[in-house]
Amino acid sequence: MEDLKMALNSETEKRKFKEKEVAWNKEKSEMETQMMKDSSEFSELSDKLESEKLKKKKMEAEVQPMKENINKKTTCQPADRERRKNLNFLLTLLYYYFDILQLK
Repeated sequence: MEDLKMALNSETEKRKFKEKEVAWNKEKSEMETQMMKDSSEFSELSDKLESEKLKKKKMEAEVQPMKENINKKTTCQPADRERRKNLNFLLTLLYYYFDILQLK
């Protein structure tokens, strides 16, 4: 009798294990499918990123000469700076002078 119970328990345990094994295998295959999908998505995004980096480098190369031209045009000699400084000072004095005249 006891051998029969053990055999039944053993069969039940085997059946439960088989069910778990089937569930694990199903979960494993789903995970592998998801990994493959994620991997392909990652490679697509990686390719997209590389193309965007190339576009950025190309645009920077196009903009660089423009920046250099602007820098050449806006740089001024020390004498020009001194003149601008003096003009700003004179304009400030005139502003205050006319401001004082309006107050009188």
